[in-house]
Amino acid sequence: MFRPRTLGMLILTALIAVASGCSRGPAAKDEAPEITLDLRVSSTEVGGKAMLAFSLADAQGEPVEGAKLTVTGQAETEGTEPVIRQGYAQGAGVYLVPFTWTEGGNWALDITAELPDGRTLRRTIKVRVLSLEKVP
Repeated sequence: MFRPRTLGMLILTALIAVASGCSRGPAAKDEAPEITLDLRVSSTEVGGKAMLAFSLADAQGEPVEGAKLTVTGQAETEGTEPVIRQGYAQGAGVYLVPFTWTEGGNWALDITAELPDGRTLRRTIKVRVLSLEKVP
């Protein structure tokens, strides 16, 4: 039997895996389409502290070091303020972003990474955050 928090984290992880393949196109051009970007989330608890872990790798699978990463998270509820956070390098192409889900529902995470070679990576990942109170 899963604890509610564990079940919520499994649901969010599954939704991120599905949603990352069908993200909406960003407004500005992605100058580094060959760079892969993967996301892992530490918590699905609405209002709680989460850690977003982004991995960047080049076309050969080598970690991308020295990027400056910014995440703008926007809940799709009308009138909600965006959550804007800076990432910091963890090493081996991993960038950590402290984040707070301010409400449940659909979110769009707009990721911008200024790469060491001067190009800008831009991606959007859709995420569905479930309130633990609503998980059966």
